[in-house]
Amino acid sequence: MIDEVRHRALVESGALKMRASALLAEGRAEDRFEAAVLFHEAARAEKRALSATENPSATERLARWGEACGCLISGLDPPQAARAWGEVLNVAASLRPRTATATLNRLREAFLRQNAAFVATLRDAPLLQDEATLVPAEDKVRRQVLKQIDGLLELFPGVAHLWWLRFRNQKQAGDLHGGWESLRKAQLLAPDNPSFAAIALWLAPQVLSRRDAEARLDAAYDQVATASAEVCLFIALGKLKAAAETRRDREALHAALRAASVGLSRSGTYPALRASLYAVQLASEVMLGGGTPNAEVLYRAGVAGDFVGAGLPVTDVLGTIAAVGERSIERLAA
Repeated sequence: MIDEVRHRALVESGALKMRASALLAEGRAEDRFEAAVLFHEAARAEKRALSATENPSATERLARWGEACGCLISGLDPPQAARAWGEVLNVAASLRPRTATATLNRLREAFLRQNAAFVATLRDAPLLQDEATLVPAEDKVRRQVLKQIDGLLELFPGVAHLWWLRFRNQKQAGDLHGGWESLRKAQLLAPDNPSFAAIALWLAPQVLSRRDAEARLDAAYDQVATASAEVCLFIALGKLKAAAETRRDREALHAALRAASVGLSRSGTYPALRASLYAVQLASEVMLGGGTPNAEVLYRAGVAGDFVGAGLPVTDVLGTIAAVGERSIERLAA
């Protein structure tokens, strides 16, 4: 069974690379992005093949990481290629030089050339080098940030974090539909990123039809048992919001309570995220008891401090929980 999984993953990787290479040759922006998505899928397939190999030798690990690194270079994603290149170097260090030479020589020049180009382009985008200016409040500065992001994406459309940063600036500007498209592209490149998936759940009702947004939320809830803490938070908030809009639908309230509890059970959850999950848990319990959540829920959970410190009211319970949760997720994904 393990050999079969490995074989399927390698066959999938080969097919994806062929399709991606053909698209990349087209040269159009949309084709280059689609090629980047396919190369990223191929890299994940290579990693699955390695995971499905029982006690893989160093030679096998080098082969799989080498292929994954090559896919990420071709997928125009220098940051992820750099991480894979590090794995290649680590495995190569455990082998005789002659054994690793072919793989290292095949990748080194392409990796170093692309990495140098990315660093040079980033140097020409000074606003993206300062954490304080990544998502500015001023329209003029934000337009400059977006211009610099777009300049990088023109050359490196495979960098999911750049699409995420583009989404955050578009959202700040009130361009939710444009932001949704950027977030969708980030998710296509990194479908396993919990921050992208979580924020997409919260944004969906603002850009999709009610039916489509509810379908997304229900589909996510069906997988809540294995969902990340970030996704659990926005499933819980979505269900709690639905309950508030439908006169305390008890099924939705129980769903919110379950999602929050699952999220709280995840080990290593970021403190601010835990506070937001606890706030949803408390609010769900209050509503199930027939009450109306108020600021006490926020104080008990510890999510009101930032708002009070900034002189902001905490009367919108769900909005405050969502804002704190969203902020903590954005920090995690930065």
